[in-house]
This record gives sequence, C-alpha cells and structure tokens, in this order.
Amino acid sequence: DPSATAPSPASDRKFKPKSKISSLETVLESESRTQPQYASSPAEASKGVSSTHSSDKERLAAKRSQYFHDALHERSGANSAAAAVRGEALIYAEIKTNIESEHHFLTTFSHQLAARYNRYPSSTVISLHHSQCLFFGGSLDPAYTLTITALASEVQPATNKRNAAVLQKHMEAVLRIPPARGMVRFIPVTEECLAWGSKTVAGRVSEAVAGERDIERERNKVQERRR
Repeated sequence: DPSATAPSPASDRKFKPKSKISSLETVLESESRTQPQYASSPAEASKGVSSTHSSDKERLAAKRSQYFHDALHERSGANSAAAAVRGEALIYAEIKTNIESEHHFLTTFSHQLAARYNRYPSSTVISLHHSQCLFFGGSLDPAYTLTITALASEVQPATNKRNAAVLQKHMEAVLRIPPARGMVRFIPVTEECLAWGSKTVAGRVSEAVAGERDIERERNKVQERRR
C-alpha cells in the first residue's frame, strides 16, 4: 500500500539483533590476552644438556640389540642341532610271528619303517622272532605282534593311528596275515633311556648343541677380523 509509512531508520536500529559473546568465550579471550610469557623452565633448559648423552644411549641400545640377536641366533642354532640328533634316533621294532619269514621281509620292512618315521634305514633296528608259539585270539592261525619303541615325540596319538594302519597293511602284503590277526604296540622312551654307541640321545643332543655354539663363535671371530 503506497499510503503505508516506511519504517524509520530508528526502528531498524531498535530491532537489529546484536551479536553476543558467551561468558565462556569472554573468559577464554581474556585469559589469552593476559597470559604472561614465561621463560623456559629448568627442565626444558636441561634438554640441551641431556641431548649430549643421546649418542651414549644409542650405543647402549645397539649393544643390547646385538646381545639379544646373538642369543636368539644361538638358541635357534641349538634347536636345529638338537632336532638333527633326534631325527637320527633309532627306531626299534620287535616282530614275533608263528610263521617262518624270509630275510627279504627284514629288508622291505626296514625301508617301510624308515619311511614312516622319516629316517634312513641305518637308523632302524628290527628284531624278528619267527616260528613262535603264538596263541592269538583263541587260535594258532598265522598271527604276529609288532612292538615299536621310539622317542616320545615319534609315538604321538595321531602318528600312531596312521602308522598302525600303514604298517599292518604292509604286513598283510608281505606275510599275508590280515590286520585282525596282528597286534601293534607303541612304546615311548625318553632321551635319557635310549642309547647307542655308548651315548644316550640326551648326551648326543648336548654335544651337538655345544658343537654348534663353538662353530658360531668361530664364525663371529672371523667376521670381526674381516671388519
């Protein structure tokens, strides 16, 4: 409507909103203005002095790192030497049967036994007792008993389950005796209770670990001389 009066500038100023600053912002702003600039504290001043010892700390850290590296490397070498000795420990098999067996059976069974226990045939010992008086399951029909003596680590439940099936299958193929007419026993033996060549497995492990350490020390000496 042209007859309506336009609002005066005074009324505009009267209703114009004013921007307000919260009390918290006011306090923060005042603190930022009045906060004094302090000089560096004695602790900060001492940082320059402590930085001079950083090289010494780095050298100590390097020595510690080298020590633990050598210790772990020596331990891993000892484990490999011990594993090599245990991997050559003898596996003893005693077979008793009431039938006559040929010498060919000993050769084939030796290779089968070595394959099952990850050995060379030279690490197997087989004792064969044939033509035995064996009363098995209520009859004198062909039968056998098989006893495997080895380190405890070689006669674990899962390993025994597999080896029993494979070895009895081999016995059936060679002797023609079904698995139902055969009994297999697995006997664990400790490293201190198995010996050959006048040394127990435990003694051989100790010698192998000591020899591995001596070789490692000589290798380190050669490397230090080259440096």
